[in-house]
Amino acid sequence: MEDVEFQDSLEAAVQDVAAKLVAAPIDSDPFPHLIIDGFLPQPLFDSFAAVVNRISDARGNGKETEIDLRAKNAPTKYPEFPEVLPVLSAMRNDIMASAVAPALVGRFGPLLLEKFAALIGNERASHLMHSGFAPTEGRLIFRGDGYELDPHSDS
Repeated sequence: MEDVEFQDSLEAAVQDVAAKLVAAPIDSDPFPHLIIDGFLPQPLFDSFAAVVNRISDARGNGKETEIDLRAKNAPTKYPEFPEVLPVLSAMRNDIMASAVAPALVGRFGPLLLEKFAALIGNERASHLMHSGFAPTEGRLIFRGDGYELDPHSDS
């Protein structure tokens, strides 16, 4: 995909992703989550899939590949793939920070407040929730066939 085509589709992609996150029903079994078919617009998905496949083919162990979206790490983490930096940057800055994080906070905020209130009390939970959230720059971990992860909770 050419850079111009990718950049032209990025603004529309941000709006599309945010709209899908807002419209998707929250499923609560076994825990609150969203399932969104076609989450990324096809041009963005194709660009990101190409990056993931390129890094995975070169560095993956066949079962797990970590894609580091953190800005400070990308140039040094992927020096042999300078062409992936615009795609990683778009995923981090435009899609994750501008669309995904705010929409998820909006959708799951009331559920988080309820969980925090049960854990630390209403007053502290309210204070915590009103302090705001800051999205991390993040990383994505892709797990292939044969990868096993024991049941666990990150909360």
